[in-house]
Amino acid sequence: LVPTGHADVEVITALDARTGTTVWEHRFQSPMAGVGFGPYVGPHTAPLVSDQLVYAAGSRKQLFALDKTTGRVVWSHD
Repeated sequence: LVPTGHADVEVITALDARTGTTVWEHRFQSPMAGVGFGPYVGPHTAPLVSDQLVYAAGSRKQLFALDKTTGRVVWSHD
């Protein structure tokens, strides 16, 4: 998950381990108005890869399961 400061959007990014280039990104709304977070507080978690899924959490308690090859959302919950 790439922190975006006080922006209302967070990004989950998959990188190629060999080249460092972006393979895919998933952007999602994460409104910070009225929350009182400082900059770069983030979700304080690391994405988890299991089989074909990447599990990642957002700052506002969003949880995503993404296809690790395409970044397609398989399911989400908030």
